[in-house]
Amino acid sequence: MKRSTSKLQGRKTIGIIQGDYVPQHFIPKVIELYQAGRFPFDLLVKIDDFRNINLAIADAKRGETIKPDLRITILAVVYMIHSSNPSQSSMPF
Repeated sequence: MKRSTSKLQGRKTIGIIQGDYVPQHFIPKVIELYQAGRFPFDLLVKIDDFRNINLAIADAKRGETIKPDLRITILAVVYMIHSSNPSQSSMPF
C-alpha cells in the first residue's frame, strides 16, 4: 500500500492504487465500515447513462460526485456513431 502522512490532527491517509489490495481482506473491511456509517461509498458513486456524459463531467468538476460511472448501452453506441456522422438528419431512436 502507498502511505502518506498528514500532520493534521495526527491522522494518516492510506490509499490503494490500481488493485494494490487483497480482496479477501479489503472487501469485508469496506462492508464493515459502510455498515458502521464510516464509509458511505454509495454517496461517492453516481451511475448514469452514457448519453449524459457531459452532465457527469460537470458534476465531477463541481465535486458533486467523485466517481461517475456511465452505462453504455446499444443506444449509446448508436448515438456515438450518429454523433460522428452529422450528415444524418435525426437520431434513430
